[in-house]
Amino acid sequence: MKARTLILTIAAAALIAAPGTVIAQHGPGGGPPGDGMFGGHGGHGGQGLLRMINRLADRLELTEDQQAQIESIIDTHRSATQSLRDQAADAREDFRENHGPGDFDEVEYRTFFESQAQIQVELHLDGARATSEAWNVLTPEQQDELLELIGLFHDGRGGPRHGGGKRVGPQ
Repeated sequence: MKARTLILTIAAAALIAAPGTVIAQHGPGGGPPGDGMFGGHGGHGGQGLLRMINRLADRLELTEDQQAQIESIIDTHRSATQSLRDQAADAREDFRENHGPGDFDEVEYRTFFESQAQIQVELHLDGARATSEAWNVLTPEQQDELLELIGLFHDGRGGPRHGGGKRVGPQ
């Protein structure tokens, strides 16, 4: 019975540590560096949509003014979140330096993961804010074109969504 408990404890610790390994290797967001909206912050929260808008400027026929506005939104949010990204990176580095594979203190691990998670929440919220701001720079026609380009009108099987492919975003 004790051996089983020990094995389950080790397995649980490995599962808990696995996300930290991804965070430690790849930074906040879990993706490779340079995989996100800001060129160093991966993750979700609408950031991919903002990046896609920027990449599809020609296809969406963005005006120079729209492109400038979107670049300004990206730059503003990149600057606004830099301290959070630095804080997460510093905490990861400090944690790695002070916790070896055999050093497990649940309270310390929990505190670390919760602090990283809170930073992620803030970064994702900021990404969603930035995406919303960029979305509102687009005309309704550009919004529709973008939705078609990213496949939001499809349910993954190539057909329209049930309910007629509702438009996403502010109406």
